Amino acid sequence: MITKRSNFAPLFLKETPLILSLLFCFIFVSCQKEKGFKGVNQGDQATSQSKLKGKRLKRSIDSRLGLGEFFVEKKIRKNSNFAETLEEMNFSYQDILQIIKAVKPFINFSKLQINTVLQKKERSYPLKEFLSLEIFLSWMERVVVEKGEKGEWKARKKNLPITTKVTKFNGVVEASLWNSAVKAGLDPAVIEKLSQIFAWEIDFNREVLPVDSWRIIVEEKWAGGKRVSWGHILAAEYKNGNTYHKAVRFPKGKGGEYYDLEGKSLKKKFLKSPLRFGRITSRFTRRRFHPILKIRRPHYGVDYAAPKGTPIFAVGDGRVTRKHYSKWGGKTIKIRHNSVYQTAYKHLSKFHPSVRRGRKVKQGQVIGYVGSTGLSTGPHLHFEFYQGGRYVDPLGKKFPQLKKIKKENLISYKSFAKEVWKFLPERQEAVLLAKKTNFKFALATIYNTIHAFKNAGHLSEVEVRGNKTYFDTNVSNHHHFYDSETSELIDIDASEVVIQKIPKAPNGKKIKNVEVFINLKN
Repeated sequence: MITKRSNFAPLFLKETPLILSLLFCFIFVSCQKEKGFKGVNQGDQATSQSKLKGKRLKRSIDSRLGLGEFFVEKKIRKNSNFAETLEEMNFSYQDILQIIKAVKPFINFSKLQINTVLQKKERSYPLKEFLSLEIFLSWMERVVVEKGEKGEWKARKKNLPITTKVTKFNGVVEASLWNSAVKAGLDPAVIEKLSQIFAWEIDFNREVLPVDSWRIIVEEKWAGGKRVSWGHILAAEYKNGNTYHKAVRFPKGKGGEYYDLEGKSLKKKFLKSPLRFGRITSRFTRRRFHPILKIRRPHYGVDYAAPKGTPIFAVGDGRVTRKHYSKWGGKTIKIRHNSVYQTAYKHLSKFHPSVRRGRKVKQGQVIGYVGSTGLSTGPHLHFEFYQGGRYVDPLGKKFPQLKKIKKENLISYKSFAKEVWKFLPERQEAVLLAKKTNFKFALATIYNTIHAFKNAGHLSEVEVRGNKTYFDTNVSNHHHFYDSETSELIDIDASEVVIQKIPKAPNGKKIKNVEVFINLKN
């Protein structure tokens, strides 16, 4: 230890002058910095800094406004208010009282939102002078506060002029229509409008494909150099698979409507009744005395009495989402018409052979026949209507009606639509995107995914003659027609097949299930 100390001491003494010099410089610089903020020369330094800052500010402001004018801007913060924000902008107590009194006829302070912008305009030279205060209620609406000749505070409302621009947008649906439109710079409100235009043509919840594409021209509302809102979609095209859906807004009439290039309305109307002949025996009500249960309970539909076997029609175009049997409703069909409307048909005696879950149906198409299955006192159709997933009274609800272009306006519309269509942006073909992305999936991934859906109960496995396997989305108990020429399976409801006797399974074996296959030929 002594040897180490003796070796260290000479080295320390040799380097002491250098260390002391560095230490002195550090203390000197630190004192200068401290002196600038807390010493006797603080005022002089602050003045010199403000002069320098003022020169810089003057140069930037003069080039923008001239005459030394500048803005002081504040936002109403959370847990703050209008008066406190004015105080932060260096208004005196008396001035704040006068400003509040002046703007009171134009502003409801209880509804003044957080982040409302307050902008004070001042002049820095030759004398500091207040010019105006603007309160931004919205991008279009402002309240301006100024001082009169006698020093009194005056307030007035200022509405910015709104200009309309027409802008083009297009995109390709990779993950969803929503993501695609947002990526293109569209507002969610415009995306909602786009889906509403084609709601009768496309089910955007189920039918959107990763290779779909779209293009639109839409109005933009501008005020004060900023976009404040979106206007009407003037023309739109949506490519769903290999089908092109087209729409043009025709401004004739109240609000304007959308039509295809031939002048056909994109809105579809519903049939007034799902039966051609029948009488109403029970209406939509919240409290109805049930003839079987002998209690009062809601009746969310309309009952049509008709002879057994009377054809039932789909009241509108749509897709069959359910085809099943229940204890209460008996044989039931449910149809989704678009993203808003659905209908249900209950107590059927049998389904039409062409109707199966997942298939599209047309307005007026026979989907089944009147019966008395389920909890029923006699042959009738229980008809239900849903809007946004909620029951509505089909007899008391005003549904959208098909609007036709008048004959005298049809020629002018076609000419108008032709001219508008020219302004649409070029298509972004989804096929090119699919080639570019070049997605590849291993067979193992596909099989694992299918079996995962099967194990979760979303798919059922159907074997045909031991050499063909199908995966069916209908997981209920049912049988099948099999078309050997087209390899198509068609569902048969379990109630339509009667099996009277099943032989015993061989020794050591159990019957897994019983499936009936009826072979078809042309």
